[in-house]
Amino acid sequence: SLNVFVTCNSVDIDCYTLRLTTGSVLPPPDTQAPSTPTNLSASAVSSSQINLSWTASTDNVGVTGYRVERCQGATCTTFTQVGTPTTNSYNDTGLTANTTYRYQVRAADAANNLSTYSSIVGATTQTSGGTSADADFQARCSAAGVVKCWSFDNTTTEIVQGINLFPDGGGVYRGGLDTSIKASGAGSLRFTVPPPPHAGANIAGKWEPYLLAGATPAYNGIKFGPGDTFYTQIRMRLSPDMLINTWDSYWKFYEMIYNQSNCGTLGIVYINQYLRGIPTGYTDCGGRQTTTLLDGQTWTDTPPLLLQQGDYNCQYGFINPTNCFYFLSDQWMTFYFKITIGAWGQPNSKIEAWIARDGDTAWKKWQNITNYDFYVDTNAWGFNNAFLGPYMTALSSTSGKPGITSYMWYDEFIISTQPIAAPGATTPPTTLVGDLNADRTVNGADWTIMVGVWFTADATADINADGIVNSIDFSLMNANWGRTQ
Repeated sequence: SLNVFVTCNSVDIDCYTLRLTTGSVLPPPDTQAPSTPTNLSASAVSSSQINLSWTASTDNVGVTGYRVERCQGATCTTFTQVGTPTTNSYNDTGLTANTTYRYQVRAADAANNLSTYSSIVGATTQTSGGTSADADFQARCSAAGVVKCWSFDNTTTEIVQGINLFPDGGGVYRGGLDTSIKASGAGSLRFTVPPPPHAGANIAGKWEPYLLAGATPAYNGIKFGPGDTFYTQIRMRLSPDMLINTWDSYWKFYEMIYNQSNCGTLGIVYINQYLRGIPTGYTDCGGRQTTTLLDGQTWTDTPPLLLQQGDYNCQYGFINPTNCFYFLSDQWMTFYFKITIGAWGQPNSKIEAWIARDGDTAWKKWQNITNYDFYVDTNAWGFNNAFLGPYMTALSSTSGKPGITSYMWYDEFIISTQPIAAPGATTPPTTLVGDLNADRTVNGADWTIMVGVWFTADATADINADGIVNSIDFSLMNANWGRTQ
């Protein structure tokens, strides 16, 4: 570094020699304010709560938070600060029923530079607490661990063309807000599949909040990687023709992915398996299926195998309504996923999924792969995005029923680090320690499995995860002997 020596010479004062170096020069102060928050929206979810969301601000150094201000009345102008969230959303609680509130937001950085205010928006709380469906969704969104909730109630932040909603292969937007058919709130996300000769792969567009400027990421900026466990829940509804149409290409309906859907290695994709009417999954761009041996837990893609596990015994070649879960039409289905990530490139990750139909009082498990290997070789990757939409691989122009338009809806999308209750407050079943075959009972069948891998590092039977199956694991199993979940 540059050294500068300064010396003074005087007969009547003390003098000193000083050394100045470039290393002691302080950076200039940060005086640049963050950009203005945009697309502010307000949604009354009950008689006492209004939820706010907006497009995140940017800053030359970094946005540290936001200042949310509120006033009461349809024409009020005197605002008071009510919250300082660090993310681009805020739930304002403790409000008065049937009352209008107005809001404005501005961003702040570490130097306390404040942006200009957003536009002002208003909302009126509900008169009697809202519908039970609204209150139920809000309860799930307010639970511990929730990373992000998508209600699909507006076209300013949740269903925005070019930001998180994209057109079909021909450039036509076929997804949008539906205010008539919805699970809760003000609307749902609906995709329209036209009749033939409409064709191609991207037949109806997609909802995928990739990291574009102005977009809120699906997982709100969180990326799940080795050692993480995360949960997602999405409600889906199908018109009857989505299940009985005569297409020559099956359709996807949900993906958990890294960054952007591109048929890459890190992605779990769920489909209508060969148009047979049952949901199944795959990874690696279709290279591997989320299927197991007949034991219902050990991954394999070689028959005999189970397409669905858990509460189902859906065997390849023997698909039937008794042993398999089939998609349903004209009612909401709630799909719930738990992804436990071990180490990339090792068979120690777990994929689990449950289903709840309208009126169900409990979850039913249909995916249970205990030793999955995500073929990823860099810890920079992780699950951070989602894809919704009826994507097809290659629909021909002569395929499908003439004149028949089909529809797919989505609502109430939740991402969390903790278990998510089902609609209607049904809690997902927790794992019963010692239940190695996932039949919800700890008994001799589980002991047989443990004996078969004694003194190995089998991930399922190694209950205490110390790297070896031994008497300690049996003691943990024995503590639940005979118990049923």
